[in-house]
Amino acid sequence: MIELRDIYKIYGQELVLENISITLPETGMIGLLGKSGSGKSTLLYILAGLDLKHGGKIFVDGELSLIKDKKRIAIILQRHELVSWLSVHHNIRLYDDFHSSIFPSLSLFHISSYMHSAIPLLSLGQRQRIALNRSFYYQPDIILCDEPTASLDHQCAQEVMCTLKEYAKEHLVLVASHDEELIHEYCTDVLTLEDGHLEGHIEKRNKGKSTAFHHDYKRFFVLFLSLVKGHLSSYVRLSFVFFVTMCMLMACVNMTCSFRKEVQSYLHELLPHDALSFRCTSCPLSLDKEKYVSQVFIYPEDYELLGISLNPQRFNQRECIEVMDESQGVKRVSLGRYARNDNEIIVSRTLFNRLGRQLNRSCYLYYHHGRKAKGVKVKVVGVSFENKKIEIYYRRRGNLTLIEQCFHHKVNYRYGILYYTRGLSLSYLIRKYPELHFKKVGKKSEDQVSQFFNKIEAVLFLFATLAIVSTIFFMCANIDELIYKMRKDIALFYCLYAKKGQLFVLYYMFVLSCFLFSSLLSFLCINYLMIFINKEVIPTFINARFLLRWPYLSIIKMMISSLLVVIFITGYTLRKQLNIDIVNVLKEN
Repeated sequence: MIELRDIYKIYGQELVLENISITLPETGMIGLLGKSGSGKSTLLYILAGLDLKHGGKIFVDGELSLIKDKKRIAIILQRHELVSWLSVHHNIRLYDDFHSSIFPSLSLFHISSYMHSAIPLLSLGQRQRIALNRSFYYQPDIILCDEPTASLDHQCAQEVMCTLKEYAKEHLVLVASHDEELIHEYCTDVLTLEDGHLEGHIEKRNKGKSTAFHHDYKRFFVLFLSLVKGHLSSYVRLSFVFFVTMCMLMACVNMTCSFRKEVQSYLHELLPHDALSFRCTSCPLSLDKEKYVSQVFIYPEDYELLGISLNPQRFNQRECIEVMDESQGVKRVSLGRYARNDNEIIVSRTLFNRLGRQLNRSCYLYYHHGRKAKGVKVKVVGVSFENKKIEIYYRRRGNLTLIEQCFHHKVNYRYGILYYTRGLSLSYLIRKYPELHFKKVGKKSEDQVSQFFNKIEAVLFLFATLAIVSTIFFMCANIDELIYKMRKDIALFYCLYAKKGQLFVLYYMFVLSCFLFSSLLSFLCINYLMIFINKEVIPTFINARFLLRWPYLSIIKMMISSLLVVIFITGYTLRKQLNIDIVNVLKEN
C-alpha cells in the first residue's frame, strides 16, 4: 500500500498542492481529473520520485520511503519523450540498459510497421505508441500516465485505455487526463484536483500477484556505441581537441629529451662518464693494478703533443696531423691487434685513413717542451672504431715513456685520469689514496648542462601548462554543450530510474574513449613524423648527427598526468551537469 500524508508543493510563491493525503491500493485504474495547471502532472512526478522538492511524507507498506525504492514504476509523459539517437527497438528496451533485467519482447498498438524507422521521422502519434510500449515492456508495478491519449486518434485511444484497464487488474495504474468521458468510462476510481486539493474516494484492493524481476545482462556498451554514433560530430570535435593537445605535449617532450640526450652523449664522448680525475706529483704504480681500474692516463706538465707525422727528420706543421690522445684504454680493436709495448699505438678509423690505411707502419709523434719540438718513433698496430673524438690510444702510461724517450729526462706531472669498470668503489679509492683527491670527470659540466635543460624544460612546461589549461576550458565547454544538448535524454534516463553513477560511467566512457583514441593517434602521428625528420630532414638540411628519440618514460608520465587531469575535469563537469531539475527539463519545449 502507498500512503501520502500532507503532501504540498510550492512553485515560487504559488501553492500548487496543499495537504494531499490519500492511500493508493495495490491494483486498479485510478483517474485523475483537473484543469490545466491544477497540479496533476506535479502529483505524478512526486509519486514517480522525480520531484523531491516537496513537503509531506510518503509511506510504502508502512515504511517511510520513496516509491521507486520499493516498486517498479513507469511514467508515460505527455510529451512522449524518446531518445532520438536510438532505434525504436532500443528505445522500447531502454530500461534494460540501467537495470539487471531483460523482459520478453513486446509489440503493442501496431508499431511493427515502423520498428526500423528513425525516431525524428515519426509522427507524434507513432512516438506516443512507442512510449506506451516502453512503459509496458518492463512490467512495472505502477504505471503513471500523463495524458496518455493526447496524440492518438479515437480508435487508438480506446485501445490504449483498454490495455491499461486490463493491466490494472494486477497492477496500479494512475491516469491524468482532461477527457472526463474517457476517465469515467475506464477508471474504477476517479480523483479530482482543484485549487491544490484532492477530492474523491478510492476503494481498497489487494494485488493479485507480484511481478518478478528477470536478471540477465547489461547492455551498457551497446548504449555507449549508440551515444557515440548519435553524437558523432561532438565526439570528433572533442577528439580533435585532445589530438592537437597531445601532439603539442609529445612534441615538446620529444624535442627536449632528445636534445638533452644528444648533448649528454657528446659530453660522455668528450668527457667519459666512467673516469675519475686526480691531482698528484707522483702517481703510485699500485693504482694501475687495482681490480676495477682499466687505465691510468697521466697529463705531463709543460709538454704538448703537436701531432703525428710520417716525416722522421723534423717537425713540419704542414705535414703533421693534429690529434687528441687523452683517451682511456681501448676496449675493442676492430683491425690489427692490441699494443704490446709503449712504442706501439692504436689509432681511430679517421686517423688510420689519413695515414694511408697501412697497419704496422712507422710514424712519428712530435712533442713540444720549452722551445724544442722533438719526435719519437711509434708503430700503428691496430684500429679502433670506439670513439670519434679520441684518435690515439696508448698502453698504460705510454705517453710518459714516449716523452721521456724524446727529451731524455723524467717527466713532471700534476694531473691524471683514472678509467674504471663497473664495480669500483669510489670510497675505497679515497680511503686508500687520500693524497690523489679524486673527482668524477665531467660532473661539473654535466651539472651545468642539466641546470640549463631544467630551465628549458621549465619554460616548455609553462607553455604546456597554458596549452593544457586552455584545452581544459575548451573541453569543459564541449562537455557542457554536449550534456546540455542531451538534458532531455538524461531526464528520460532518470524517468527509467537510471542511477547517477550509471550516467557518470556512460559519459566517462564517451570522454575517456575520445582521449585514449586521440592519444594513440597522436603517438602514431608524432612517431611517423619523427621517423621522417630523422631520415629526410636532418640529413638533407641540417647535416648533423642529431636524432629525435622517444623518451618513453617521460611520455608515459605525461600521458598519465593528462589522463588524471581529464578524469578530474570530466568528473567535475558531469557532477555539475547531471544534477538537473528533471521536471523543469521535461516541461521544456
